[in-house]
Amino acid sequence: MAAARAAGRQDLKIATEDLGKNVAIALAKDELVVGLGAQVPFDQGVTEARLAAGALIGKEAPAYVALSALPVDHSNVLEAWKQVYHEDAPKDIQDSYKQ
Repeated sequence: MAAARAAGRQDLKIATEDLGKNVAIALAKDELVVGLGAQVPFDQGVTEARLAAGALIGKEAPAYVALSALPVDHSNVLEAWKQVYHEDAPKDIQDSYKQ
């Protein structure tokens, strides 16, 4: 995003991964970033804890466990923030949201 802005290229469309504050604000403003795949670290931790608990009681775990990325775009950035971080989006992200 910084390189696009420095080059004056507001016409570019960026797809990325991980839902952080800067990219969430860009999505909320509907500028540059068109979408991303967000990790869900809380849900990943719950899954790991369940697998560990199962192992402690002798339950066999699959060889590989993966959680899908959460698709995020302008239309769902505020809801996605809540799903990823288990709290409402910060005020600056909410205030940036362009209807």
